[in-house]
Amino acid sequence: NFTGQVTFTVLINTPISAGTKLITNTAFITAPEDIYPDDNASIAVIPVTAAPDLVIAKTNGLSMVDAGAAVTYTLRYSNIGSGSAAGVVITDTLIENLTLLRSDPAANANPAAGVYVWNPGTLDGSGVHTITVVARVTGAAAVGALAANQVVIADDGASGPDMDLSDNSSTDIDIIAVPFVALEKRGAGQAFPGSTVTF
Repeated sequence: NFTGQVTFTVLINTPISAGTKLITNTAFITAPEDIYPDDNASIAVIPVTAAPDLVIAKTNGLSMVDAGAAVTYTLRYSNIGSGSAAGVVITDTLIENLTLLRSDPAANANPAAGVYVWNPGTLDGSGVHTITVVARVTGAAAVGALAANQVVIADDGASGPDMDLSDNSSTDIDIIAVPFVALEKRGAGQAFPGSTVTF
């Protein structure tokens, strides 16, 4: 009658596939002389806690934009959590004084509401992904008006709640620079009755 023990240390993949709650590990032992092979396998089931952490940021790198100008925004999003995120949806709302011209990739659009949606699907820890949005600033904006938009990222919750909701949205607000035109008129020299004056 012989006994022995083998110890294994393993690293759990990060992130874990969406919806994974348990990790199963099976060990086998075999020997030609074994008279009772039915007990030659043992299964260990380990509960695992993993959740996504979606992050998104949007910026045009500016603090002031010109009225009527085309402005390019860059959206960067990723999953930095320990679990994959399924059913990921990104929603970009042009809140004020902006009209979408184009985006890469193309968005599912509701122009009347100023809402644009992308569906990346499943998002694991494969790095940072990018969306480019080009929008037109309203040409008739009032002095002191703002160009504002907000983007939000979310998933379907299949992998559990997001670990940190504080970085699931990003807002970009810029002051709109409105041209100010002034006209000044002056006369040259001294004027006398009946004389010609140049302005």
